[in-house]
Amino acid sequence: MTNEYIKSFRFSYDELLKMKDAQLQVIINGIKDPNESSLLNGLIEVAGTASIVLSFCFGLGTAAAVTGTTLSVVSGLSGWEKDALEKATRDGLIFLDELERWWRNNPEYDELEVRMTVLKYVNEGIYYIIMNVWEGDDFKIVDYIDMGYVDGQPVRP
Repeated sequence: MTNEYIKSFRFSYDELLKMKDAQLQVIINGIKDPNESSLLNGLIEVAGTASIVLSFCFGLGTAAAVTGTTLSVVSGLSGWEKDALEKATRDGLIFLDELERWWRNNPEYDELEVRMTVLKYVNEGIYYIIMNVWEGDDFKIVDYIDMGYVDGQPVRP
């Protein structure tokens, strides 16, 4: 069983870069071509064995938990379900990439609080960042940013 909902995340630029890398590892080594050792080693390289970044991205705080749970989820999916999950997580990666691009042009913020869509596999306790925001021409990354922080103080972007 899955649930799709909006989740608020607060992170630094460095954490965003690690979130992107972790998301890419899951797409390549967890969903597209599942490989336990490659996924585990890739996540450890990106975020360490236990990490706040993994908690942000997947709701699980260790590389081993993300690896095992992702492979369990994917093994239970039909072909079209696996393709749909890969597409949804790629959309999430595109969103994270757009957010990075925006932040590079607005480097005054130390942290951002951003609303993102996640797809949660309820029984497994894992979620993946997805974004279904590409349908309109008026998409603006700033519409998803609730607050920026400079020296710990909130500032509206």
